[in-house]
This record gives sequence, C-alpha cells and structure tokens, in this order.
Amino acid sequence: MRQIEARKATLEAEIAGTAEPEPMPVLHPNMPAVYCRRVEALEEALADPAPEGPATEALRALIDAILVFPGERRGKVSVTLRGDLAAFLRSDAA
Repeated sequence: MRQIEARKATLEAEIAGTAEPEPMPVLHPNMPAVYCRRVEALEEALADPAPEGPATEALRALIDAILVFPGERRGKVSVTLRGDLAAFLRSDAA
C-alpha cells in the first residue's frame, strides 16, 4: 500500500509540474472559404465517372492521411481522416 501511495504522490507531482497546454492555433480568416472551395471542387469531381482524375486530386488536397484503428469487436474499425491545414493556407488563402 505504501508503494502505491508513493507512486500516486509521484504522479501527482508530475501532473502538477507539467507546463501549461499550448494555446489553440489561430486559423487564417480565409480558412472557411478555402475549405468550402475544396469541398465544392470535390463534389464536381465526383460527378465524373472516371476513377482517376479530378476527384483523386481533390481528395488529395483535402486529406493528408487516413488512419485506421481496430475496433472493440472483431471486424470493427475506426477511421480518422487527417488534413494538412498548413497546405490549405499555402495553396489558396494567400
């Protein structure tokens, strides 16, 4: 029990000594318009039945990574899409 209490005290001291969390980044004011244009381009591209072409490029512009994690049950997965906001800003918002 003493070891557990000592470990608890150590962890509480570590938590108390951690730095403040980093402030939330401030997004460029054009960010919503840029994202809207990218989604509109994707909608238009998806109307094209060709498997390669504008839709592929539009998706690549919106999605930086696709992360797939195993779910709690067999056959279940969790999918997270990650986008590169900095690239968005560099390409259209400037």
